[in-house]
Amino acid sequence: MFDWLKAILGESYTEEIDKKVAAEIGKSFVPRTNFNAVNEAKKAFEGQIADRDKQLEKLKKVDAEGLQAEITRLQGENKAAKEKFDADIAAVKLDAALDAAINGIVKNNAKINHYLYRM
Repeated sequence: MFDWLKAILGESYTEEIDKKVAAEIGKSFVPRTNFNAVNEAKKAFEGQIADRDKQLEKLKKVDAEGLQAEITRLQGENKAAKEKFDADIAAVKLDAALDAAINGIVKNNAKINHYLYRM
């Protein structure tokens, strides 16, 4: 398992020494795969932190007063659009009511004229 240890110990190297060294190394060191996984996670977190820092810098540069003015302007436009919509709906309802009334008068007038001519 430990070829480097075989090279150092030569003929004195045994499987028992190999097992003892492996047990002691396991107590003090982490396996390379664990180290690499943790290292990759660390790099990913550092990248996320850098992204967050950039976002915070952008937010610091935002003109809060300008945004508030834009919000106020848009709210005013929305209010004006709603008032126009409400006025348009009222006009349509009025037109429909007038049409119905006129149609009713014409029908009644036609009945009256028809009745008068029969006399």
